[in-house]
Amino acid sequence: MRPCDDGAMRAAPPVLLPWIEAAQELRAALRYDGLLWRRLAYLGAARGPWWWRRYTPRAFGAILCSLLHEQRRIVADNWRIMRVADGALEAQRGALQTFVAFAECLTDGLESIGRGLDGYSVDSPNDDRFVDAATRGRGALLLTAHTGSWEVIGRLIGKKHGIAVTMVMTAEQNASTRGFAEALRREGDADFEVVYVGADPLAALPLMSALRRGRVVALQFDRAPGGMASLAVPFFGRMQRFAAGPFRLAQVTGAPVIAAFTRRTGYRSYAIDIPELIGVERARGPRGDELVRDAIARTARELERFVRANPAQWFHFEELSSTLATPSEIAARDASLRGAPA
Repeated sequence: MRPCDDGAMRAAPPVLLPWIEAAQELRAALRYDGLLWRRLAYLGAARGPWWWRRYTPRAFGAILCSLLHEQRRIVADNWRIMRVADGALEAQRGALQTFVAFAECLTDGLESIGRGLDGYSVDSPNDDRFVDAATRGRGALLLTAHTGSWEVIGRLIGKKHGIAVTMVMTAEQNASTRGFAEALRREGDADFEVVYVGADPLAALPLMSALRRGRVVALQFDRAPGGMASLAVPFFGRMQRFAAGPFRLAQVTGAPVIAAFTRRTGYRSYAIDIPELIGVERARGPRGDELVRDAIARTARELERFVRANPAQWFHFEELSSTLATPSEIAARDASLRGAPA
C-alpha cells in the first residue's frame, strides 16, 4: 500500500474503509505483477498444451515490453551503460530481447513447479567445482543472479547431484501475489526449499541451520534491497552496491562460496557458468571488511563478464548506479583481484 493510500484511509469515513481496502486489493491484483496475471501465467505454463508453453512466451514478452514503458526505458538505458548497444535503436532492440527472454524463463519456472522437471536439461562443464565444494560437509553458498530461470536451476542442480538446496528470496513486492507464489514454491521436491528473508540475510537463522545440515544455500547476488548491508564496487564503470551478507555468512561458517550464473539456451535447456570458487577467510575488523570487499569485487567482475556475453539474459529492471567509478577505484580493484587466489 502506497503512502497516499494510507492518507486516504485515515481521511475516509469508517463506513467506507472496507470498500477502500477492497478497491486497493483489486488494483494490486490487476497490476502487471499482480495475482490475476500470475495465476493466468501459472495455468498456461502448468496446464496449457505444449505448443502454448513453447511458443507464446515470446509474444507475451513483446507485449509486456510495449506496455511497460518505464521498465523498457530502464533496460534500454542499462544496455547503453553496459556498452552492449551502440545506439538508441539497438538498445530498444536489446530491451525487447530481455523481455522476451524473461517471459520464456518465467514460463519455464512455473512449468517446472506445475509439471515437474522431466524434459529439462542443464549443461554445466564445471560441475566438479560445484560438487566438490558442496559435498565437504560444511554446506555451500551458491551465488546466483537474476539470469536465466534461477528457480529451475535450483531444482535441476539439486536433482542432478542429489544435493539439497535452500533458495533464499525476498518476498514478492506485490502483496497480492505473495501467498500464491509462496504456496507454489513449497510444492515439489522435498530437497528443494525456499526461505524468505528480510533486510539482512545474516538475521535469518534458517540459513545457518541449512549450512550446518550440509545444504547448498542459494542467494541472488546482483541486488541489495534497501536496508541490507552492502558494499559498492566497480561494475560496468559504475560504483554498484552488492549485498555483503552472503560473504559475511561465509566468513562466520567457513562455507565455500560458488558463483554460478545461468542462461537459457533453448526450450527447456539451460547452461550454468561456474567461473571459480570464491574463498572468504575468517578475519575480524578492517581485515575482515577488506576480504569481503575483495570477494564482492571478484564476484561482480565475473557477473560483468557473463552479462557482457549474455546481456538479454540479465533481468535487471532497475537503474544501474549513477555514481561513476573513478580510474583509481578501478585500478585498486584490478590490483586487488590480480593478487587474489583463484
